[in-house]
Amino acid sequence: MRQNVLDWLYAPAQFMAGRPERALAAAAGFALAAVLLRIARRRAPALADRPAALCAALWLFWGINEHAARLYGWTVRIDIVFLWPILAIVTAACVVLTAAGIRAAARAGRPG
Repeated sequence: MRQNVLDWLYAPAQFMAGRPERALAAAAGFALAAVLLRIARRRAPALADRPAALCAALWLFWGINEHAARLYGWTVRIDIVFLWPILAIVTAACVVLTAAGIRAAARAGRPG
């Protein structure tokens, strides 16, 4: 059971490790979402843009780290063991918080 959870947690890391362009694309996507949410807050104050901005910053950090790993040829990647779970959990939490904010804003905007 425990091995299955670890496999599930670290499987996306294999896709992202050593590919700074993928991490930077994720950072750009979250940054765009943060900007769009900030603009949309004028109409719906329930929207929160900070979770998306936090994810953009963390993914940017991950991308810089992956670029350094590629540049310096790091073969032992202990950083993935520690950084990936943090990044994955915070990203999931930010997506859930953003989705909840969007649902709350949609409910507040509906009459009745």
